[in-house]
Amino acid sequence: MISPENLKKLAVLARIELASDEISRFAKDMNLILSYVGAVKAVYQERNKDESVGLVKNILREDRALRGPATYTKEVLGNAPHTSGDYIAVKKIIEGRDK
Repeated sequence: MISPENLKKLAVLARIELASDEISRFAKDMNLILSYVGAVKAVYQERNKDESVGLVKNILREDRALRGPATYTKEVLGNAPHTSGDYIAVKKIIEGRDK
């Protein structure tokens, strides 16, 4: 549960000004919200406890490359206005020390 001191710290981090009378009210509201989230999380974990990965379940295709490396390199470089070897040359936009 969240204490009034922790709520004050959270308000500072969020850049929210809270009056002293609001702190106890918001702490009470936050505790209600956190207890509700805890109850929902407990139900979700109970329903999905047979998943071996935890809360993450991949429902998409296997993550693999569809084409070999550098399949379109020449085509991409051919469409670039300026190149330097196997790279697209761009204007320097960051100031700083040169290597």
